[in-house]
Amino acid sequence: MKIVEPKQSVAALAITRKRYLMTDKNGRVIETPGEMLWRVAQHMAKLDKSAAEEFYQLMVAKKFVCSGKAMFEAGNPGGSGQLAACFVLPIEDSIDAIFKTLGQAGRLVITICHDNIPKTGCLIDQIKLTSNFSAGHNRHIVRDYICFACL
Repeated sequence: MKIVEPKQSVAALAITRKRYLMTDKNGRVIETPGEMLWRVAQHMAKLDKSAAEEFYQLMVAKKFVCSGKAMFEAGNPGGSGQLAACFVLPIEDSIDAIFKTLGQAGRLVITICHDNIPKTGCLIDQIKLTSNFSAGHNRHIVRDYICFACL
């Protein structure tokens, strides 16, 4: 596979170097943006080389870009291996289900956060409001998703 360097502005290259490229134990960058994209493509496609090449071409052409978390972690032996930046948990419309989901969110925080803090969100579209607060013109205040930062 021939590595192609994506076209980037000076600012974009500086951000890429600072946030996503692998470094050695002394903090020196040890890969180019093109090599990073190939590392990510190989990791995402696992053993399917043709899929990795197709994925790589899409990323180099900027037709698809992974999340920043995935760009740093995918195939990085010094990373945590966690590719998700956010976890979304569904909540059913009962007090027991709400607290069960809150417990699940807490376990996610304890299990995986440490230095690698993802966000945990809850999909609340199944919860029915019973107060008049949402009536009339205030409906736009109600959202179908709540995001909690790991504390």
